[in-house]
Amino acid sequence: MYYLNQSVNSSFSIVEIKPGQFNSIEGLIRKSQLIDDLLSINQAIGFIKNKLDRNKVKIFACQNEVNDYIAFVILVAKINPYSFVKYNWHVSYLYVKNEFRRQKIAYRLMEKTIEYACFTNVEFLSLNAGVDNLSAQNLYQSLYFERKYFLANYYYYELNISDLIKSR
Repeated sequence: MYYLNQSVNSSFSIVEIKPGQFNSIEGLIRKSQLIDDLLSINQAIGFIKNKLDRNKVKIFACQNEVNDYIAFVILVAKINPYSFVKYNWHVSYLYVKNEFRRQKIAYRLMEKTIEYACFTNVEFLSLNAGVDNLSAQNLYQSLYFERKYFLANYYYYELNISDLIKSR
């Protein structure tokens, strides 16, 4: 692990969801109720699945000791406005089931996300956090994300992956 290596419950494992495995995580995505009202849940699921099939979405999930999915993070490729060939990753959704919260699972998922962003050599990893979601804001700031600006009811955060790679 690349950051603070906080103590975490080792009975959990982080796995990548491949296109052929999407159905195994779909139920948890639906239960999370993170999909907003712009799309119906079926349209949103279709959108995510289509992007995953085209390698424009990356999904990491956390499994407990009996291999049940208990958390996930969805990354969406975001076009870099300064380059036609470069892209960045944006964390669209991060969810941990209520009964598994406060066990540093979100931290581990974000750690995996940052490692993947470094591996793919993107410039930035971005995300939004609700202004009232203080635990998420604290998590992202503990991972050195910088709050850039306010957007409706969200704060926009970025982590400069290029600088992170240079500092290694």
